[in-house]
Amino acid sequence: RLAQGHPGDREAMLLAARAYAQLGRLAEAEAYFTQIPLRAPDDLRLRARSLETRRLWSEAASVYEQLLHRQPADGETLQHLAAIRVQQDRPQEALILARRLVQVRDYEAVGLVIAAMVENQMGNLAGAVADFEEALRLSPDLKGVPTERWEVLELLAQALIELGRAEEAEKYALQVQQQSSGPTPCFILGQARQQLGDEDGAYNYWKEALARDPKHLLSILEIAQLHLRRRNLEEAMTWAQRARELEPDNGTINYLINTIRKHSEQRGKSGDPSNSDSP
Repeated sequence: RLAQGHPGDREAMLLAARAYAQLGRLAEAEAYFTQIPLRAPDDLRLRARSLETRRLWSEAASVYEQLLHRQPADGETLQHLAAIRVQQDRPQEALILARRLVQVRDYEAVGLVIAAMVENQMGNLAGAVADFEEALRLSPDLKGVPTERWEVLELLAQALIELGRAEEAEKYALQVQQQSSGPTPCFILGQARQQLGDEDGAYNYWKEALARDPKHLLSILEIAQLHLRRRNLEEAMTWAQRARELEPDNGTINYLINTIRKHSEQRGKSGDPSNSDSP
């Protein structure tokens, strides 16, 4: 119809925009969306999601803001706009939107998880932990949260480790270990065991992390440093060299290797026997 002498037919343009959006031909949909005033919330949402899918954050945010002006307590819109503000590295705005989302019925847990993730990125670990745990209290299965439950638990466990709350971190990391095949929960469990004074337990968990991913650098470094503390210098060097194979230009790894060499040189000068206290 548009090609046959009716180029200004708004209804035809709207239908074409909708159809292109549903087909995933988003640039073509946007070409029509920009030519007509959108009045129905569903059309605004469709356009916003299309823009968001194309990672056109500013344009998508502008449409979501139009929706919020009409419906200030719309949970879906608040959720999407908060996510966009995170992508735009505007954490304070994302946090404000997440707090608004917490006040919307059926979106409380979603808002808390988004707020926790933003707090975590901003370095407010205690605030992040509080929000994560409140979300789990309100919705133990985190229903409706767009992030996998095990990913939330993993972030929570990591934050607790950094706060020195090893026993609490261990509780969550054990759950993740059962739900995820990745190395991170095992690495966190190793950190927890180390904080609790159980180096052998830590070593075993780091070895499990490496069984899941032989290139997990953090676990390799922890094992190298454990051997260094125990003055198992040959073992420490073996693990440190393994780390350097993964990241040859990593300054931390090169410093560790130099430290091991210095200890080896001092041992050679003093004639001390090698201490074989390997886990």
